[in-house]
Amino acid sequence: MITFYSTTELIVGFLGLYMVAAGLSMMGNAKKIETIMADLKDSAGLRYMSGVFVFAIGAFVVSVHSLWASPLQVLASLLGWGALAEGVLLIAAGRSFLRSFDAIFRHPRFIRIYMAVVLALGVMLVFLAFA
Repeated sequence: MITFYSTTELIVGFLGLYMVAAGLSMMGNAKKIETIMADLKDSAGLRYMSGVFVFAIGAFVVSVHSLWASPLQVLASLLGWGALAEGVLLIAAGRSFLRSFDAIFRHPRFIRIYMAVVLALGVMLVFLAFA
């Protein structure tokens, strides 16, 4: 089944599935994301390891997919570069970078809205990649 999809479709589809899982997991439990963000802000090691992990995903996507011909290819490439940038920011300026999200993650309503947007984008990505 996986051989029927292009690299672009797999990248977009799997990142979409991740976003669906994250959105569903966090939408009904605002306290969970507050705890995760607090843990990230309080632990330099966790910030660093998260940054390395996100950087590695971004670096992998960028190294195997630098295609800009179709809208889906542009989206996949941008997602890779975005992950790469996020990883660099978490490694180099983790606490300050995370502070920029404080306004969103302090209020349960904003968390639910943010997670609903993540879920909707994830569903859209899965649809674009696998439909």
